[in-house]
Amino acid sequence: MSSARSPPRAPSEADLVKLVNIITGRDRIPGQSLPAAHIIVEQLKPFSKWLYHHLQYNLQLQSQRLDAVEWFQKIVHYFSDYPDARISTFVQAEQSSLPEGLGPGFMRQYTLECLSFWLTIDRLQRALDDVQETQFVIKNCVADLQPRSEGNIRAGDVSVKELVYNGRLVLHAGTYTDPLKRIHGAALNVHKLVKFGRLKVKWTSDISQHMVIVEAEKELLLFYLPCLLTVQDAFSSSKPIQAFRHYVPEQLTGEIRRSYWLLFGSSRRGRKSFRRALKADREVKPVDEDVLHNLCVHNNELDTVWSRDKFGYLWPRILELKSHLDSSEPESWWGLIWHDKSQPYVFVPAIISGMLFILALASTAATIAQTWKTFQVSATPGPAPTSR
Repeated sequence: MSSARSPPRAPSEADLVKLVNIITGRDRIPGQSLPAAHIIVEQLKPFSKWLYHHLQYNLQLQSQRLDAVEWFQKIVHYFSDYPDARISTFVQAEQSSLPEGLGPGFMRQYTLECLSFWLTIDRLQRALDDVQETQFVIKNCVADLQPRSEGNIRAGDVSVKELVYNGRLVLHAGTYTDPLKRIHGAALNVHKLVKFGRLKVKWTSDISQHMVIVEAEKELLLFYLPCLLTVQDAFSSSKPIQAFRHYVPEQLTGEIRRSYWLLFGSSRRGRKSFRRALKADREVKPVDEDVLHNLCVHNNELDTVWSRDKFGYLWPRILELKSHLDSSEPESWWGLIWHDKSQPYVFVPAIISGMLFILALASTAATIAQTWKTFQVSATPGPAPTSR
């Protein structure tokens, strides 16, 4: 019987600083490593803590003979230098440095796990497994990457870019022909989706699931680690950041960053919805809220509409949210009016019709009262004649 695993140890400050330097590429520049007090280290602390926990936990489930941070560093360095390298090539190159008994299968799996944590694409770590959740990845790769077979791909004869892009693990920019090009922010935001669409916000660490509706749970998934995206501009010339953008397009991450303001920040009700969403999902700790709070509440973006030109990657999900909201049935007549108040062609006529209806009722009531009063007067007998 196997002995129980002890929980991963809490990260030291040095562990978190090292991880930040790895993902920003500063660990490879002599004398340029970011110190613990650096603002970027603080901004990335939510991600570095999350990353450390997952690296340690997943490695501990498989082997306690490797240093998780050291192997993560090796993997990031290699795929930053060779972003189009195949996974099997890396496994073969590092096989000799593994402890005895840990074969290529272990190395292939742990490489995918480290890559999935780095890129925050959860399904990437199971992309080569024969599980229903990721069968579409293999199917799409086989269709796009012939003559490579399913066996070749499952053995790691595939690059990270191919798994992510050809496997459809991230959204692609589309060419759209539908007539709808713009949706006003007041017509589509978290307040509306919660109040009228009856969804609840669920924060996710998977960037590929941002703005996805989970119908079975009535949840709206939103990425809660945007700190990873907001610091990339400051290190855009570093190899890890360039590699990250090679796998996850910069335009997509830019759209995700801008989406928070339209979802939450463009109205007072939206900002209240943000605070409620944080309280409702305690997986998001207070330390995680700084960058998220700035994007949702204080960003002051000039965007007031969801535009197909500006949200080319997220547009299918925006349309899905709009469709969900439009198909939801308000619980009352007043809810029907309020549901569409951001659309003048629906809201204004509804208000005018409502006012005319009230005025008509008042007029009818006044007519009835006047008629009743006249009837009462005519029915009252006059004074009896007096005898002389």
